[in-house]
Parts: sequence; C-alpha cells; structure tokens
Amino acid sequence: MGYELVEKESTNKEAINQETTPKKEETQTITPSESETYQFQIPTGMGSDDISRLLFENNIIEDADQFEIYLKDHDLAKKIQIGTYQLHKGMTFEEISDTITK
Repeated sequence: MGYELVEKESTNKEAINQETTPKKEETQTITPSESETYQFQIPTGMGSDDISRLLFENNIIEDADQFEIYLKDHDLAKKIQIGTYQLHKGMTFEEISDTITK
C-alpha cells in the first residue's frame, strides 16, 4: 500500500508540473521581423513615393511619408536601384535604404 501512495503522489506531482511548466513551443516567440520576409520588386520607372507607399501597404514600414522624407533628406531618392530585394517588417529606414540603393 505504501508503494501505491508514492505512485499516486508522484503522478500528482507530474500532473501539477505539466500544468504549471510551460512547454518550450509556448515560450518561444518569433518576432515579425524574423518571420515576415518579403520579396520586394522595384521595376523601372517606380519612384520613391511609389516605393514608400508599397512598403507601407505591405506593413514593412509604419509611415510612408516619413520614409519618403528620409530618402529625400539623405539624397537617396534618386539612388534607388531596380531589382528584387529581401525585406522584412521591422527594418529601419536606414536598413531598407541601404538595401535598395546598392
């Protein structure tokens, strides 16, 4: 009988541990910047205002007007290169502009 009592206590402790101990998959979070990567294509003739708007519409940036101002203030609006780029949500204006002006 003593063995059964230990077995029940052990089982109860395991059940409590399972309920109170978070599973690894529940505690691991992936930030949007790590999970949401976009292929962003800039075709010939697309202006910086169009690019800013598309970045905003695809949730890569939060403010199209501020990005447009950033590009102009840093003389980058005319340095944007056509091509396809890997961008992700959460990138800074500097990171995006470094990527699309190479």
